[in-house]
Amino acid sequence: MRRLLLGVSGSVSVYKSVELARRLQDYGFFITVIPTPASNNFVGNALWEAITQNPVADSLWKDIHSSSHLKLALENEIFVVAPATANLISELASGSASYLLSATFLSFTGRKILVPAMHTQMWENSITQKNVATLRESGVEIIEPEIGQLAGGDYGVGRYPELSKIITKIFDGDLPSAKYQGKKILITNGPTREPIDPVRFLGNNSSGKQGFAFTQALLDLGAKIELITTVTPNFKHPNLNITLVDTAIQMLEAVKVKHVGIDYSILVAAVADKRPANYQDQKIKKNLLDKIVLIENPDIAGWVGENKGSTEKILIFAAETGENATQNALEKLQKKKADMLYMNRVDQEVFNSEESHGILLKTSGEQLHLQRSSKYQIAKQILDKL
Repeated sequence: MRRLLLGVSGSVSVYKSVELARRLQDYGFFITVIPTPASNNFVGNALWEAITQNPVADSLWKDIHSSSHLKLALENEIFVVAPATANLISELASGSASYLLSATFLSFTGRKILVPAMHTQMWENSITQKNVATLRESGVEIIEPEIGQLAGGDYGVGRYPELSKIITKIFDGDLPSAKYQGKKILITNGPTREPIDPVRFLGNNSSGKQGFAFTQALLDLGAKIELITTVTPNFKHPNLNITLVDTAIQMLEAVKVKHVGIDYSILVAAVADKRPANYQDQKIKKNLLDKIVLIENPDIAGWVGENKGSTEKILIFAAETGENATQNALEKLQKKKADMLYMNRVDQEVFNSEESHGILLKTSGEQLHLQRSSKYQIAKQILDKL
């Protein structure tokens, strides 16, 4: 998912950056706010943390052992400073690093975008213009302030730009598709584990990587996700709610709870077809472990298909082998009342791989062959078609 630093300085227009942070979250950004001490006179840390659901980074003297300015610089891909006062611009242009924002800015090697906001006289001052030119020469992108009403009743150039202008600049003029923005997505992920005794279980080779790829791709598109998974993700996001389960029965119960107002169900989980009929609460001695009676597990995809919303789209998955793989997958698609199915030939190095390839099937019988690519790119290709 995309990670963004939002630096804010002591301008009355900083309140507009609160809405900027919220809007950027709609586009899937995970945001860390770095305020200057002066900015806290207008907007405090509590509000930033409530909006971003992420701790504020506000001091060079916290977490000294981790070199927080370097850590922030390495972990994020875009640094937006909005608003940028004349004082902050002067500090950044001089290469000063007196507080966390400027120290991180000096350490940051990714894309930097500056949004100046100040009174007209300060913006037009030759010193400010020289500092802006210095930053431009070093590769910093500058969004020119607009003409309009300023603090104190003044009117002129120096106004904080419209949010749409800043967001368009962040995306380099190419805003992502709004198809999934704000949509509620249910994703099941990972292999279920059906316990035999306290030591052993029935399972499969699924890694959960494809489900996490869909999760990341959809967060990047601004979706809100209910992720029901047997594998714990190594990321978090304000738009991501995680429910951890182990067994097929637990997964179905979670699906029943979360399947409310869902726009898309993406059922990636590799659910075990059967489970032991009798769980033994004591470890079975190996000389007695010669026979396990199995019973059917619930059909989670079938339940979702039977309870499909009027506008809901359902994507399911099939792990197949052998000559009849495509026909078997098509029959599964029709039986589950889904809209699309992505079929993997799991005898061709898919499980636990960073890449995937397969066939996307529609109920019309149309087939689209997806060439080997990263699981994230596969997810994006499928989402374009769903």
